[in-house]
Amino acid sequence: MAEVLSHCATRTFVIQGFTGPARVWTANPEIVKHILQTQFRNYPKGELSMSILSDFLGGYILNTNRDNWKFQRKLASHEFYVNSLHKFIENVVKIELFGRLIPILETTADRNLVLDLQYILLRFEFAISFEDATQISYMRFAYVLPFVWKLKRFFNIGLEKRVRQAISTVRESARKIIRNKKQEFKDKSSTEATDLLSRLLRDDHLDDDFVIDIVISFILAGQDTTSAALTWFFWLVSCHPKVEKEILKEISEISDKPGHEDANEMVYIHASLCESMRLYPPVSYGNKQAASDDVLPDGTIMKKGMRGSDWSEFKTERWLEIDKETGKLHFVAKDSFTYPFFQAGPRIFLGKEMAFLQMKMLVVEILRRFQVVPAEATGCLGFSILWFFLLLILPISIIWISIRNSSTKLPKSYPLIGSTFAIYSNRNRMNQWMADILTQCATRTFIIRGFIGPARVWTANPENVKHILQTQFHVYPKGELLNGTLFDFLGTGIFNTDGAKWKFQRKLASHEFNTKSLRKFIEDVVKIELFGRLIPILETTADQNSVLDLQDILQRFAFDNICKISFGFDPAYLSPSLDRSEFAIAFEDATQISSKRFAYVFPFVWKLKRFFNVGSENQLRQATSRVRESARKLIRQKKQEMKSKSSVEATDLLSRFLRDDHLDDDFVIDIVISFILAGQDTTSAALTWFFWLVSCHPKVEKEILKEINEISDEPGYEDAKEMVYIHASLSESMRLYPPVPNDSKQAASDDVLPDGTIVKKGMRVIYSPYAMGRMDNLWGSDWSEFKPERWLEIDKATGKSHFVAKDSFTYPVFQAGPRICLGKEMAFLQMKMLVVEILRRFQVAPAEATSFEPVFVSFLTSKMKGGFPVKIKRRN
Repeated sequence: MAEVLSHCATRTFVIQGFTGPARVWTANPEIVKHILQTQFRNYPKGELSMSILSDFLGGYILNTNRDNWKFQRKLASHEFYVNSLHKFIENVVKIELFGRLIPILETTADRNLVLDLQYILLRFEFAISFEDATQISYMRFAYVLPFVWKLKRFFNIGLEKRVRQAISTVRESARKIIRNKKQEFKDKSSTEATDLLSRLLRDDHLDDDFVIDIVISFILAGQDTTSAALTWFFWLVSCHPKVEKEILKEISEISDKPGHEDANEMVYIHASLCESMRLYPPVSYGNKQAASDDVLPDGTIMKKGMRGSDWSEFKTERWLEIDKETGKLHFVAKDSFTYPFFQAGPRIFLGKEMAFLQMKMLVVEILRRFQVVPAEATGCLGFSILWFFLLLILPISIIWISIRNSSTKLPKSYPLIGSTFAIYSNRNRMNQWMADILTQCATRTFIIRGFIGPARVWTANPENVKHILQTQFHVYPKGELLNGTLFDFLGTGIFNTDGAKWKFQRKLASHEFNTKSLRKFIEDVVKIELFGRLIPILETTADQNSVLDLQDILQRFAFDNICKISFGFDPAYLSPSLDRSEFAIAFEDATQISSKRFAYVFPFVWKLKRFFNVGSENQLRQATSRVRESARKLIRQKKQEMKSKSSVEATDLLSRFLRDDHLDDDFVIDIVISFILAGQDTTSAALTWFFWLVSCHPKVEKEILKEINEISDEPGYEDAKEMVYIHASLSESMRLYPPVPNDSKQAASDDVLPDGTIVKKGMRVIYSPYAMGRMDNLWGSDWSEFKPERWLEIDKATGKSHFVAKDSFTYPVFQAGPRICLGKEMAFLQMKMLVVEILRRFQVAPAEATSFEPVFVSFLTSKMKGGFPVKIKRRN
């Protein structure tokens, strides 16, 4: 028809087939304008086209007219012009591009391979079905005698049987996804409507078949158009080295991972894509059916600027002009009736901007890394089957992912049981799993439902954290679930209570923690333990060239310290023999078994075990009894000391609390156990990961040693303030491996988080410092690097580095808001004193330097699975 029309003066030709009305073919812009705009109402899709495609497309926007089309157009237009959809599509393309396409190309380039398209397609049932449904539906237009395909359809044979099966597979897949999406909405496990399906389902008045028609039409519109355009584009570029050179020049001037804003600056690439589609349009023709008699405009197509004798050349420059003021090229668009490749008039393609964004992103990332040439280099056709696969299947994948979900990593939720299977399979790596999920969520918030009971909200969004821990503090107490789970061990201590009891204990503890006498006492206790026990053990280990579990040593050190500070009692856990004291064993057992209660998918199991006093619950009862009885004995002794005036000064916490005669023994025991728990495992966990990270980063260790050389021999509180680089290194270590990887609250009433997440009364809201330390939007693309320098700035006046703290809602390692950790300053003092005295004397290295791969696990606090075996070497 192109050849026929080129010989017609009006660029219009009428052709008559066997029976039926004649068809008018045109390449005249005036007539195109007449059909698509001026007389739009007189040229609908028509019954012929709609009946041919109705089995596949139903009655959606690409296959309907009049009021039905207007309603759907209005509905779709609203969604296509929201910025959030633009951003979502951009993110989906990037995930598909960098996560799948680029690795495939790299492997293919390295191995000089050509992919077997048939093998690849057999692995993607939906893609096969969609392709079959598309091709066979459009083949109906090619029948000279249309009743032939109608007979085949009636008897369900041949291609018509195949298309029925393909359409059934496509529609059933879409129906299943709609059911899942509706269930997510019902369960509140999806917090934000990002993909098109979610946006459409917000309207309860749309039935499933209507939504399916919309979704299939969008896939059809987005699949073959971009893939066809890019296939011809890469072939043309491979045949025109000068064009490729100009494109590479433009690519070199844009950012590493271009987005929507960068795409606007890709003038030459935009022009090249337009020129490619001029020669090889994705939709080679469009047809309408006259609703009434009409006369088309008469005229010639040879208008200035439309096309000349060089029409057959691939000439990007025909779309460009030089700006006389700036000297830069700018794109000059043709009117949509001369260049109707994205339709024109009221039906102009809604996704034009999105299509150009996707194509530009692919062009940039592919040509930046690879040179694309036809498999048969001597001829410009015979394009590699790999490229056919990539450019045909990739757009399907992108759109399918967009409709299905914003990430394939998100766990599935089922009726009644929710995501129980996923929760169970990840029960031993919950923090890592949730960090992976939250990185895929636009709001960094995800709602997950288990077996019965309220859903749980996990978040790594600083605004949400601030809302929970400060702004709406009264709405988010610890809650009955956490209180009940830990009550047997912690009672109503400060970390396991709310309301008036918490306020009273907080006020009592705050007063003591802000006294200089307690600070001095803590400093003295640390020094005694450090020089009297820890350093000698490390010296012996170094001299004997033996292996030491540093995590165990640090836990023993911390336990002795916190017991002395809390009770004024020395358990001598860090002794040369490294024997385990009864109190320490009981405390460790009580801590681990209590924390494991949270991992039960079915909480009634541990409650039944407790009721019948069997298994781990029997062990917990015994451990708790030993801990509390030991504490009670210490209280009796301390009271006797104070009564006989044998202790003239209240130094430890227990002595300070016992000055108040109104506090009963159980209340004091609860407080003291809470402080031991907080002070024991947190500092030891932080230091374990710190020493491992430092051992892996010699440059960091060198800077720490440089700082150590500038401070006094036995540093105290004042010296600790000057340890800027060590403070930054400890903060950076806890960013990656926080001692308390997550903390939960329970909503006391219905609420809405700042990111729009709806929280119902009784739901647990969990913020995750572990996940937050891994968010690139908070820490940059280099978040995975151990980089103390991210906490430092150089003072222009002095030239020295000074520490720049992050706000406590971005870095909630020490909690935030009214519950912020009272012992933060003391914890840093202890850790700095240990770091200085250990690294000043010794080099700490993993015992298996090349094969050691630590695993992060957590109970109430985090640990290194299996301990941290190290070799200790003396420094010269």
